[in-house]
Formats: sequence, C-alpha cells, structure tokens
Amino acid sequence: MGGIKIRIQSLARNALIISALSLILINCASTAKEAQNKQPQLYQSHSFPSIDKARTPRLSSLSNGMLLSWVDISSPVKKLKFSRFIDNQWSKPQIVQQGTNWFINYADYASITALDDSHYVASWLEHTGRRWIDYRFLVSQSFDAGKSWSKPSSPIANNIKGQNGFLSVQINGSNPLFVWISSIGKDYAVQSASLNSKGEWLNLETVDTSSCSCCHTDMSRFGDQILMVYRDRTQDEIRDISLASLKNDQWKEQSIIENDGWKINGCPVNGPSITATESGYVIIWFSAANDIPAVKIKSFSVLAEEQTKTLGDDKVSGRVDSAKVSESQVMMIWLSENKKTTVNLQMIDLKNNNFSPEQSFPIENGVIGFPSISVFQNRLYITYETLKHEIKMLELGIESF
Repeated sequence: MGGIKIRIQSLARNALIISALSLILINCASTAKEAQNKQPQLYQSHSFPSIDKARTPRLSSLSNGMLLSWVDISSPVKKLKFSRFIDNQWSKPQIVQQGTNWFINYADYASITALDDSHYVASWLEHTGRRWIDYRFLVSQSFDAGKSWSKPSSPIANNIKGQNGFLSVQINGSNPLFVWISSIGKDYAVQSASLNSKGEWLNLETVDTSSCSCCHTDMSRFGDQILMVYRDRTQDEIRDISLASLKNDQWKEQSIIENDGWKINGCPVNGPSITATESGYVIIWFSAANDIPAVKIKSFSVLAEEQTKTLGDDKVSGRVDSAKVSESQVMMIWLSENKKTTVNLQMIDLKNNNFSPEQSFPIENGVIGFPSISVFQNRLYITYETLKHEIKMLELGIESF
C-alpha cells in the first residue's frame, strides 16, 4: 500500500506541474496573440482641412511640425499648394506654382520637401512635347519658409522627349542634391545634379546608364554620405533594387540590394524607400519575382548584422514609404489590395534589428498612388488620395508599436 500511495502522490505532483506549464503556455500564447492583434490608436487628425479635387499628397517633416503638399485639380489651371501643421493647427493653404500644361500622375508626383525649417524645395511636372508621355520636372526654392519662391528651372531641356521625373531631393552641404530618371535615347538612366541659391544647376552626372523608367527614386543621409535607391534594369530585363552612395561629391558604384531576379518586360511602377538614422538604415521595396508578390525589408545596423525580411501575402501591392521615428527607429508602410485597400505598418529598431509586430487596418475609400508618412511628437501621420480625389489624413499613436 505504501508503494501505491507514493505513486499516487507522484502522479498528483506531475499533474500539478503539467497544469502549471499549460497555464504558462496559454498565457504566453494569449500575450503573443494580444500583441499581434494590438491595433494602433487612431486619432482625429487636428482640424485637418477638407481637401477635394486634389492629387498626390506628400508629407515632409519640420522640427516643429509637418508640411503637406498637393496638386489642386479643381480647374484647368493646376496649382501646387501646401499647408503647415504647427501648434496643432493646419495653416491656410498657399499656392506655390500653377500651370495649364502640367503632367499629373499618381506615381510621378509633384511635392514640396522641407530641407530645414526655412529652406523648402518645390517640384512639379510639365509637358514638353505632343505625346502625353513627354514631360520634365521643374524646381523652385524658398529660403523663407514658403513666403517667396525662386524662378522655376530645370536641368532638362524644354523640348525633351520621354519621361523625365521620379525626383528625390536631399541636402548636400548648402545645396539640394536631386536624383531623377531621365529619358536618354531608347533607354532610361539615373541622373543627379545640385542647384545653388542662384538657380544654377551644377555637377550633372549619370549615376546609372540603365534603369526602370517609372519607379520613383529615394534618398537619405547616413553619416557623411547620401544613400540613394532605385529600381535597376539589366539587358535581360531583371529589375531589382540598387543602392548607390555619394561621398565627397563622388558617386560610388551601385550595388544590387537583393538578387530577387524579378524579370518583367515593363516597369512595375513601384519604387523603393530608404530611411537612415544614427544606428543604421533600412530599405523597403516591392518585388513579384516568380509571380510571388512580396514586400521586402533590408536593414543595415551599426551594431547588428544586416538582415532581409519578407512580408505580406498574395494580396500585397507594395507602394511603400518609410520615416524616421527616433535615432534608432524607423516606421515602414505598405499596401495590400483585396476588396478594400489595407494599410500595413511595422517599426524596426536599428540598434538590434528588432521588428515590432506587424499591424494592419483597412481604408474604406481605397487609395490612389502612394501613401506618404511623417512622424511628429510620437504620432504617425499617413496621408493618401482617395478614389474620389480627396486627400485624407490618419493620425496614429506610436506607443502601440
């Protein structure tokens, strides 16, 4: 009987241990599920003005707020406008430039970029030929926070054929550096040039002699160099993402970020995004190699090994953007398309290359083109164009990531 009693006690003790372990596992699974299903808090976006009959909204960061730009299409005369978000208020919209021969497109967008709190750069597109596809970009600078603007200029001739746009800008010393896609003969190339305060274009260079024709470029400063990403193009029609860097005013040879091997006989109109911090930088892009749509992230950390992560499912459509959250954190956004457009968000800490849980939510009205994001005072702002050409703004809490 003593042996039976000991065995019963042992079984009871084992049962208690198993029960305790089960509770721990259940709690861990519940916590993980809660983290996965945790949604960012959605706020009413501070008296955001009603903007309709408008195209291609873009956000740019200021030290004390944000700048929103868009193209007003309410009349045959198109107008590039902007509003600033300062002291929890959006300012009255101001007109920067206007015209009747503008090229308006969801992927190659007009914008205003704040290089600092007083130096703004505006860019837009105008037709240069009889064909719809013939256009170039024009640029104007403001050195007084948008109160006055310089005479528009371009490094591209006014009778050029083909597409000449997909512009990105980054400060380089005291002058803005521009990178764009140029139509050269029967091919497209990545070119760059700087613009000084006198309106003179300097150091026109070809960074890559063959690129995708309709994917936007992007730039970010990392230490003493400027990093630029774009969609490359080989003779075999492989269109993967490349990285080039500018240091001491010299472009270094570009390199493929990831050998996706996406072979496509046409531009997918889906460019990359890059954001750098003191801790490293992250590149996010779309690929459909082997007919498998995916959003990919490549992170380079000063303190951790680089890594590549693939996100999304068969409904992912890309149209990415990214923004700096802190000196080590970057927020990323991409879209998915099903019956509704879904916004997908994820944050990375470049100190250790750790990702926050991915968060997603549908947008009722759908999205045209590329959403634009900015971070200010621990809030994430997302702007996009609806199917009815209205501009919407979402405001989310960073603390939930």
